[in-house]
Amino acid sequence: MRSSSTLTTIKRPDGIATKGLTETVNAMLDHFTPADHESTDTDYHTLIRAGIRHVTTEDGKLFTTAEVLEAIYAMKRIKAPGEDGITPEILQRANELLPKSNTEIYNGCLRKACFPKIWKRAKVIPLVNPGKETCEDMTKYRPTSLLNTSAKVLKYYSSVGQCIMRTPTIE
Repeated sequence: MRSSSTLTTIKRPDGIATKGLTETVNAMLDHFTPADHESTDTDYHTLIRAGIRHVTTEDGKLFTTAEVLEAIYAMKRIKAPGEDGITPEILQRANELLPKSNTEIYNGCLRKACFPKIWKRAKVIPLVNPGKETCEDMTKYRPTSLLNTSAKVLKYYSSVGQCIMRTPTIE
């Protein structure tokens, strides 16, 4: 059984200890989420930014109810939910009640070549690295992101070979 830890003060990279929970969380965010500025992009990242402005779907075929069902049941039922609190089990039961409505949500995303912003949000949990329980600096923690379950269904198609053509692609 994993013990929970409470965030306390930690040493910032400059060696100064944080004072209080808010300062500790802000220091962790600064450390674990690097700045994203176009001015510091590599050539590779410049191409990615340019490409995402022109997203299309290759074949235009809509998802079937069976495909959505397959994606939902491919998830482990005991996975932790994201910010929305919806577990895979809840999504499975909702799909049993409203399979056509659920499929239409994903087809709407496909038609608009859109991955909803709310599905991009994550619940970030800092986990203590094994062997670093008594450490006082940032390396004590590693962040893990809990994504919304609905997003995982849409993402499923990008990781399944036969369905890769169904996902939005970059031109």
